[in-house]
Amino acid sequence: MAWRQPENLREWLEVLLRHRKKFFFTCLPAMIIVVVASQWVPREYQAVAMFERINDAALEQMGSSTIERNLRPIRQGLTQDIKGRAALEQLIEDLQLLRDLPHTAEGDLTPEAQAAKYDLIGKLGSQIGIRLRIRSSYQDQVVVSLTDQDRELAPKIVNQLVENYIRNTRQQLDAMLLNAKTFFDREVSRLRARISELDRQKLRFQLDHPGLQPNDPTSVESSLTSMRSQLDSLNEEMRTLQGRRAGLQEWYKDQPEFIEKSLTAQNPEMVAIQEKISELQGHLEAHLHDMNRTEDHPAVIRVRSRITGLQQQVKTIEEEVVISREKIPNRVRHQAEREIESLSGELVAIERQIEDLNKKVAKQDILKRNFFVIRSDYLEIMRELTDARRQLGFWDKNLQNTITALTAEIGQRGVRMRLVERAPDIARPSKPTLAGIMMVAIALGVGAGVLMIILSELLNHSFRSVEQAVDELKLPVMGAINEIIPPNEMFRRKAMAWGLYPAVGVIMMFVLLSATYLAYLSLYNPGFYEQFVNAPGQVITTKVFGDS
Repeated sequence: MAWRQPENLREWLEVLLRHRKKFFFTCLPAMIIVVVASQWVPREYQAVAMFERINDAALEQMGSSTIERNLRPIRQGLTQDIKGRAALEQLIEDLQLLRDLPHTAEGDLTPEAQAAKYDLIGKLGSQIGIRLRIRSSYQDQVVVSLTDQDRELAPKIVNQLVENYIRNTRQQLDAMLLNAKTFFDREVSRLRARISELDRQKLRFQLDHPGLQPNDPTSVESSLTSMRSQLDSLNEEMRTLQGRRAGLQEWYKDQPEFIEKSLTAQNPEMVAIQEKISELQGHLEAHLHDMNRTEDHPAVIRVRSRITGLQQQVKTIEEEVVISREKIPNRVRHQAEREIESLSGELVAIERQIEDLNKKVAKQDILKRNFFVIRSDYLEIMRELTDARRQLGFWDKNLQNTITALTAEIGQRGVRMRLVERAPDIARPSKPTLAGIMMVAIALGVGAGVLMIILSELLNHSFRSVEQAVDELKLPVMGAINEIIPPNEMFRRKAMAWGLYPAVGVIMMFVLLSATYLAYLSLYNPGFYEQFVNAPGQVITTKVFGDS
């Protein structure tokens, strides 16, 4: 008979209840096996250290960027400097991690030991983690971590890496500042010599060609520059005036010569209605107060209704009406006309000035062509002199900043690097965790129990009900007989159900709890766990009877 798969949750629950003992006695052993096997899973320990770099506040206030500029390549190569090949080789040498490997007679490593060294470098590089906790121009905080199976070696490696990096970075920064100072000294000396030479050339030109300097107010170049500047200003002013005049003329075309002015007064119809409302409100007051009539009185209701109607009528009537209209001259149009005439006069004057300046510029150009070569030489000297002084100021400023930074660095006041948090001795492993072990144990236990239930259903070909027999055999069932159980079999089943199964279940639970407790000790109290594994009897006796 083929296995009939349950079709709903109720049938699945019936299958689970029918095989609950198989599920329970399969799930618990699988969990026990996983928890016990976790004792042989390698423990990984994580060591974490943190160091920081702080710039001196005084240097920051001075606006010095020398240290920041020198720190930029150091910060970019942070990872390589901490866990690069050179850093790991220095670490191995400092901690003597290869002292047990074979060496040649000269003291060098054998080829096999060299291969082991390369493997160790690759392993350490993959185990070391680096992350920036704080990153700014003023302060950097770097966290260095290492995950390894050696509980004692992991913190030593992390601390040594950080100490080596701080020391090497300090030396590198000092060397970079010294090199920068030497370079800036050389550039400043070169530019000062160049400025002295250019000053001599300038003085010689002024003595040989008096009156032809560009800064001479009477020189051709100064006159041309002044005239062209005036010409540009006049052209710009003319364009502005032309734009204003064109805008006014365009606006003037659309303006009427006369505008209509209206005189308004209060609407007589509204005045009459408001007087009528006031009269009705007086009648209403008389009805309510003098005649002592209520709001329900017909006369009061009638008066209120008339007041309401008049108030609604007031809303539909305009408050003011036009009583007369007259046309008056458009003063704005006449003002625009006068302004257009004024702008036209200004434009004519500017055009004449431009024409005169163009004539003067043409004359100065003719004069300029006679000594253009001489003036070009002088301008070239002045440009070189200006550029040399600008470069001297730049390099001299960098030199002074570098000297300040170097002085502070020598006194360890410029960039302070220190180990903020050393990696402590590790007492507990980071992997595996008790929660992870229990999750794997529960998952495998439940999976094994479910697999046992499915196998039992697949291998059991008996009918569970009359309906199932009819569906499978396609034959009518005349009757059904319940299972006949002899007394001996009944006693055996009760003994198994009430004696053996509970006892085995309790024992399994005890074994599972004991294995879980041992896994807990191995993770969170490895020292006590090692004592218990080496001498369990002595540890139990001490716990039960004390130290006596």
